[in-house]
Amino acid sequence: MLAGAGSGKTRVITEKIAHLVARKHLAPGKIAAITFTNKAAREMRERATRLLARQTSADAAQALTVCTFHALGLKFLQIEHAALGLKRGFSVLDADDSGVGRLWQVSLVPATTGATTVPESDVNGGLTGPEIGITGTPVIDGGTGTLYVVAETKEVAEGSPHYVQRLHALDLATGAEKFGGPAVIGDTVFANGT
Repeated sequence: MLAGAGSGKTRVITEKIAHLVARKHLAPGKIAAITFTNKAAREMRERATRLLARQTSADAAQALTVCTFHALGLKFLQIEHAALGLKRGFSVLDADDSGVGRLWQVSLVPATTGATTVPESDVNGGLTGPEIGITGTPVIDGGTGTLYVVAETKEVAEGSPHYVQRLHALDLATGAEKFGGPAVIGDTVFANGT
């Protein structure tokens, strides 16, 4: 569901969950509600639990899965750790954790003349994080030890700004580009120059 703030998304979803449990007799443990932020997940869980507590036991309401995409991914990893070659109790490193030392750092801005990250004024609510230029969720291929990431830069060629997307394949151990990359996967020029 995609709608603006305060439009009633959480109410609609929690009432749908209550309907599925009360009228369709679906067990709360068979329902998953996934959201983007921890705050939204907490709010949705609180509301859903209040609604379900009226219809079922408090324990049944607790069986409902309400979490972020990241938390659900972690839950799958914890359940399937052995199949993935991970030890029980493995750790996930957070790059923002001050206790974790930097493994490596690499610039995703090419050394060409005029290349910069996309200025915040050019983003206009798009997918690019202007401070880092990453346009999507990085993907790790554990089999090849490769981190795949798409980065966007603003470059000027022939007097016009171009927004260039490059796919980087980085070695997890060193941060070095692999496979002769990066590869240009998009180059957008706007007619009015903005």
